[in-house]
Amino acid sequence: GFDNHKGSARRSLPLWKNRMVNDCTESRLVNLKKLDVLENNIKNEQHLECIYTIRYLNRRMLEYIATQAPLRVGCLFAISHFCKEQGGGWTWEHPKPNSVLERDELRKMFNNERGWGIIHDEMCLDGDHGRTLINFCVEKI
Repeated sequence: GFDNHKGSARRSLPLWKNRMVNDCTESRLVNLKKLDVLENNIKNEQHLECIYTIRYLNRRMLEYIATQAPLRVGCLFAISHFCKEQGGGWTWEHPKPNSVLERDELRKMFNNERGWGIIHDEMCLDGDHGRTLINFCVEKI
């Protein structure tokens, strides 16, 4: 995986072990705001099966993945992030409203015309404050 945080690999290892994927998963420190660096990392991956992001929103990166990233057919993209309910506002202090997805934002970005099939699109509540989250997964078609 590619991550903005230095400690990601150390923090992720227990999850990978629990899911029995620690022998085929790695973390690489990458500045995800530099799309050319992300693109080079994607191009250099021979077995990239899935890209996922948890509580990290970079709309330029999402648009790049949806429209330009050199991903093979069958590659998955998944995101779990804060999201407003349909037509709803955002009443929490964190994150700020401009860092929260609109309910149909991902569905519009990752659509059939752009070569994506939606596998999962569900709203839920986070476990600590009751904020709304979207769990969204698409497959490159």
